[in-house]
Amino acid sequence: MKFVDSETVQKEVGDVTNFKEWLKEFKIDNISQPAIDELIKMVEVAEERSKIALLDLLRLLMQYEPSAAHVLYKHWETFDISIFQYLLCMDINDANNKVIHNYHLVSLKMLGNIYQTQTGIEFISDADHGSQIIQFCEYSLGSANPKTIFTAAVVLFNHVLTYKRDFQSINQYLENFLMKVVENLHKINDNDALNAILLCEIRIIYKNANILTKVLQMKDKFVKAHTDLKNRTADASVKQAIADLFLMLGE
Repeated sequence: MKFVDSETVQKEVGDVTNFKEWLKEFKIDNISQPAIDELIKMVEVAEERSKIALLDLLRLLMQYEPSAAHVLYKHWETFDISIFQYLLCMDINDANNKVIHNYHLVSLKMLGNIYQTQTGIEFISDADHGSQIIQFCEYSLGSANPKTIFTAAVVLFNHVLTYKRDFQSINQYLENFLMKVVENLHKINDNDALNAILLCEIRIIYKNANILTKVLQMKDKFVKAHTDLKNRTADASVKQAIADLFLMLGE
Protein backbone atom coordinates (compact mmCIF):
# COMPACT_ATOMS: atom_id res chain seq x y z
CA MET A 1 0.00 0.00 0.00
CA LYS A 2 2.01 2.90 -1.35
CA PHE A 3 0.03 5.57 0.46
CA VAL A 4 1.39 4.37 3.83
CA ASP A 5 4.87 5.55 2.80
CA SER A 6 3.69 8.72 1.10
CA GLU A 7 4.72 12.25 1.91
CA THR A 8 1.12 13.02 2.88
CA VAL A 9 1.21 10.41 5.64
CA GLN A 10 4.64 11.50 6.83
CA LYS A 11 3.55 15.15 7.08
CA GLU A 12 -0.06 14.89 8.23
CA VAL A 13 -0.15 11.64 10.20
CA GLY A 14 3.39 10.98 11.28
CA ASP A 15 4.60 7.63 12.52
CA VAL A 16 2.48 4.62 11.49
CA THR A 17 4.84 1.91 12.74
CA ASN A 18 2.10 -0.19 14.33
CA PHE A 19 0.10 -0.30 11.12
CA LYS A 20 3.16 -1.17 9.03
CA GLU A 21 4.02 -4.02 11.41
CA TRP A 22 0.49 -5.34 11.12
CA LEU A 23 0.64 -5.15 7.31
CA LYS A 24 3.56 -7.60 7.25
CA GLU A 25 1.32 -10.48 8.36
CA PHE A 26 -2.02 -8.88 7.42
CA LYS A 27 -4.12 -10.84 9.90
CA ILE A 28 -7.54 -9.26 9.45
CA ASP A 29 -8.89 -10.83 12.64
CA ASN A 30 -5.97 -9.66 14.77
CA ILE A 31 -5.04 -5.97 14.62
CA SER A 32 -3.90 -3.87 17.56
CA GLN A 33 -5.74 -0.77 18.71
CA PRO A 34 -2.71 1.50 17.98
CA ALA A 35 -2.63 0.12 14.42
CA ILE A 36 -6.35 0.89 14.04
CA ASP A 37 -5.78 4.41 15.33
CA GLU A 38 -3.07 4.98 12.71
CA LEU A 39 -5.34 3.55 10.01
CA ILE A 40 -8.13 5.96 10.95
CA LYS A 41 -5.73 8.91 10.83
CA MET A 42 -4.73 7.89 7.31
CA VAL A 43 -8.39 7.62 6.27
CA GLU A 44 -8.85 11.21 7.41
CA VAL A 45 -6.07 12.60 5.19
CA ALA A 46 -6.26 10.24 2.21
CA GLU A 47 -7.92 11.23 -1.06
CA GLU A 48 -9.67 9.45 -3.91
CA ARG A 49 -8.38 5.92 -4.58
CA SER A 50 -6.21 5.79 -1.46
CA LYS A 51 -9.22 6.72 0.67
CA ILE A 52 -11.30 4.03 -1.03
CA ALA A 53 -8.63 1.38 -0.40
CA LEU A 54 -8.35 2.30 3.29
CA LEU A 55 -12.13 2.29 3.74
CA ASP A 56 -12.27 -1.13 2.12
CA LEU A 57 -9.74 -2.32 4.66
CA LEU A 58 -11.93 -0.93 7.44
CA ARG A 59 -14.82 -2.83 5.89
CA LEU A 60 -12.94 -6.08 6.47
CA LEU A 61 -12.02 -5.14 10.04
CA MET A 62 -15.67 -4.43 10.91
CA GLN A 63 -16.42 -8.16 10.72
CA TYR A 64 -14.60 -8.88 13.97
CA GLU A 65 -15.71 -7.96 17.49
CA PRO A 66 -12.47 -6.45 18.90
CA SER A 67 -11.65 -4.24 15.91
CA ALA A 68 -15.30 -3.30 15.34
CA ALA A 69 -15.69 -2.21 18.96
CA HIS A 70 -12.58 -0.03 18.86
CA VAL A 71 -13.43 1.55 15.51
CA LEU A 72 -17.04 2.32 16.41
CA TYR A 73 -16.68 3.53 19.98
CA LYS A 74 -13.51 5.55 19.47
CA HIS A 75 -13.72 6.70 15.86
CA TRP A 76 -17.38 7.12 14.88
CA GLU A 77 -16.82 10.86 14.45
CA THR A 78 -14.45 10.07 11.58
CA PHE A 79 -17.29 8.30 9.78
CA ASP A 80 -19.50 11.33 10.28
CA ILE A 81 -16.91 13.65 8.74
CA SER A 82 -15.26 11.40 6.15
CA ILE A 83 -18.41 9.63 4.93
CA PHE A 84 -21.69 11.32 5.81
CA GLN A 85 -20.69 14.97 5.63
CA TYR A 86 -18.16 14.42 2.84
CA LEU A 87 -20.60 12.70 0.49
CA LEU A 88 -23.37 15.18 1.27
CA CYS A 89 -21.16 17.77 -0.40
CA MET A 90 -20.67 15.67 -3.54
CA ASP A 91 -22.76 15.35 -6.69
CA ILE A 92 -23.91 11.74 -6.53
CA ASN A 93 -26.13 12.27 -9.57
CA ASP A 94 -23.15 12.57 -11.92
CA ALA A 95 -22.88 9.11 -13.47
CA ASN A 96 -19.42 9.90 -14.84
CA ASN A 97 -17.81 10.55 -11.45
CA LYS A 98 -16.56 7.00 -10.93
CA VAL A 99 -14.32 7.84 -7.98
CA ILE A 100 -17.18 9.31 -5.94
CA HIS A 101 -19.48 6.41 -6.81
CA ASN A 102 -16.84 3.88 -5.78
CA TYR A 103 -16.19 5.76 -2.55
CA HIS A 104 -19.93 5.92 -1.83
CA LEU A 105 -20.37 2.21 -2.53
CA VAL A 106 -17.42 1.12 -0.41
CA SER A 107 -18.64 3.35 2.42
CA LEU A 108 -22.05 1.65 2.38
CA LYS A 109 -20.47 -1.81 2.26
CA MET A 110 -18.31 -0.92 5.23
CA LEU A 111 -21.34 0.39 7.16
CA GLY A 112 -23.18 -2.79 6.22
CA ASN A 113 -20.58 -4.87 8.04
CA ILE A 114 -21.50 -3.14 11.29
CA TYR A 115 -24.31 -5.68 11.53
CA GLN A 116 -21.86 -8.61 11.42
CA THR A 117 -21.08 -8.32 15.14
CA GLN A 118 -23.13 -7.99 18.31
CA THR A 119 -20.99 -5.00 19.26
CA GLY A 120 -21.90 -3.34 15.99
CA ILE A 121 -25.61 -4.07 16.40
CA GLU A 122 -25.62 -2.66 19.93
CA PHE A 123 -23.71 0.45 18.89
CA ILE A 124 -25.86 1.24 15.87
CA SER A 125 -29.07 0.65 17.86
CA ASP A 126 -28.36 3.93 19.62
CA ALA A 127 -30.96 6.36 18.24
CA ASP A 128 -28.40 9.01 17.28
CA HIS A 129 -26.10 6.60 15.45
CA GLY A 130 -29.02 4.76 13.88
CA SER A 131 -30.58 7.95 12.59
CA GLN A 132 -27.32 8.82 10.81
CA ILE A 133 -27.37 5.46 9.05
CA ILE A 134 -31.02 5.84 8.00
CA GLN A 135 -30.51 9.38 6.72
CA PHE A 136 -27.43 8.29 4.76
CA CYS A 137 -29.39 5.44 3.17
CA GLU A 138 -32.15 7.90 2.29
CA TYR A 139 -29.62 10.25 0.70
CA SER A 140 -28.09 7.33 -1.21
CA LEU A 141 -31.36 6.70 -3.07
CA GLY A 142 -30.47 9.74 -5.18
CA SER A 143 -27.31 8.14 -6.52
CA ALA A 144 -26.82 7.59 -10.25
CA ASN A 145 -25.23 4.23 -9.45
CA PRO A 146 -27.79 1.41 -9.07
CA LYS A 147 -25.29 -0.65 -7.04
CA THR A 148 -25.18 2.15 -4.48
CA ILE A 149 -28.99 2.22 -4.27
CA PHE A 150 -29.09 -1.56 -3.91
CA THR A 151 -26.50 -1.53 -1.13
CA ALA A 152 -28.20 1.32 0.73
CA ALA A 153 -31.47 -0.63 0.74
CA VAL A 154 -29.68 -3.75 2.02
CA VAL A 155 -27.98 -1.76 4.80
CA LEU A 156 -31.29 -0.28 5.96
CA PHE A 157 -33.03 -3.67 5.71
CA ASN A 158 -30.40 -5.11 8.06
CA HIS A 159 -30.69 -2.12 10.36
CA VAL A 160 -34.44 -2.59 10.78
CA LEU A 161 -34.09 -6.38 10.99
CA THR A 162 -31.55 -6.24 13.84
CA TYR A 163 -33.00 -3.24 15.67
CA LYS A 164 -34.11 -4.30 19.17
CA ARG A 165 -35.15 -1.00 20.74
CA ASP A 166 -38.24 1.19 20.56
CA PHE A 167 -38.86 2.07 16.92
CA GLN A 168 -40.54 5.28 17.99
CA SER A 169 -37.13 6.93 18.30
CA ILE A 170 -36.28 6.29 14.63
CA ASN A 171 -39.74 6.17 12.99
CA GLN A 172 -39.51 9.73 11.66
CA TYR A 173 -36.32 8.84 9.79
CA LEU A 174 -37.88 5.64 8.45
CA GLU A 175 -40.90 7.61 7.29
CA ASN A 176 -38.60 10.07 5.50
CA PHE A 177 -36.89 7.16 3.76
CA LEU A 178 -40.23 5.82 2.51
CA MET A 179 -41.19 9.26 1.22
CA LYS A 180 -37.86 9.47 -0.63
CA VAL A 181 -38.59 6.09 -2.21
CA VAL A 182 -41.95 7.35 -3.48
CA GLU A 183 -40.26 10.42 -4.96
CA ASN A 184 -37.44 8.49 -6.65
CA LEU A 185 -39.03 5.20 -7.69
CA HIS A 186 -39.74 6.41 -11.23
CA LYS A 187 -36.04 7.13 -11.79
CA ILE A 188 -34.83 3.64 -10.84
CA ASN A 189 -34.73 0.90 -13.48
CA ASP A 190 -32.26 -1.63 -12.11
CA ASN A 191 -34.18 -4.74 -10.99
CA ASP A 192 -31.76 -5.67 -8.20
CA ALA A 193 -32.00 -2.16 -6.75
CA LEU A 194 -35.80 -2.19 -7.06
CA ASN A 195 -36.14 -5.57 -5.36
CA ALA A 196 -33.89 -4.45 -2.52
CA ILE A 197 -35.90 -1.25 -2.03
CA LEU A 198 -39.22 -3.11 -2.03
CA LEU A 199 -38.02 -5.70 0.47
CA CYS A 200 -36.70 -2.87 2.63
CA GLU A 201 -40.08 -1.13 2.51
CA ILE A 202 -41.83 -4.34 3.53
CA ARG A 203 -39.45 -4.82 6.45
CA ILE A 204 -39.93 -1.21 7.61
CA ILE A 205 -43.72 -1.50 7.60
CA TYR A 206 -43.81 -5.03 9.05
CA LYS A 207 -45.09 -5.01 12.64
CA ASN A 208 -44.65 -1.23 12.86
CA ALA A 209 -48.13 0.13 13.40
CA ASN A 210 -47.01 3.77 13.52
CA ILE A 211 -45.25 3.56 10.18
CA LEU A 212 -48.20 1.71 8.65
CA THR A 213 -50.48 4.50 9.82
CA LYS A 214 -48.21 7.11 8.21
CA VAL A 215 -48.14 5.19 4.93
CA LEU A 216 -51.92 4.85 4.93
CA GLN A 217 -52.19 8.61 5.38
CA MET A 218 -50.42 9.04 2.02
CA LYS A 219 -51.83 5.83 0.57
CA ASP A 220 -52.93 7.26 -2.78
CA LYS A 221 -49.50 8.69 -3.55
CA PHE A 222 -47.73 5.60 -2.24
CA VAL A 223 -49.89 3.16 -4.21
CA LYS A 224 -49.66 5.22 -7.41
CA ALA A 225 -45.86 5.27 -7.36
CA HIS A 226 -45.71 1.51 -6.90
CA THR A 227 -48.50 0.80 -9.40
CA ASP A 228 -46.64 2.85 -12.00
CA LEU A 229 -43.57 0.72 -11.31
CA LYS A 230 -45.60 -2.49 -11.56
CA ASN A 231 -46.96 -1.40 -14.93
CA ARG A 232 -43.58 -0.55 -16.44
CA THR A 233 -41.52 -3.48 -15.16
CA ALA A 234 -41.33 -6.89 -16.74
CA ASP A 235 -39.49 -8.41 -13.78
CA ALA A 236 -41.61 -11.04 -12.02
CA SER A 237 -39.87 -10.67 -8.66
CA VAL A 238 -40.44 -6.90 -8.65
CA LYS A 239 -44.12 -7.43 -9.45
CA GLN A 240 -44.42 -10.02 -6.66
CA ALA A 241 -42.71 -7.76 -4.13
CA ILE A 242 -45.14 -4.97 -5.00
CA ALA A 243 -48.06 -7.38 -4.56
CA ASP A 244 -46.71 -8.39 -1.14
CA LEU A 245 -46.31 -4.74 -0.18
CA PHE A 246 -49.87 -3.94 -1.26
CA LEU A 247 -51.21 -6.80 0.85
CA MET A 248 -49.82 -5.05 3.92
CA LEU A 249 -51.80 -1.95 2.93
CA GLY A 250 -55.02 -3.84 2.35
CA GLU A 251 -54.83 -3.46 -1.42
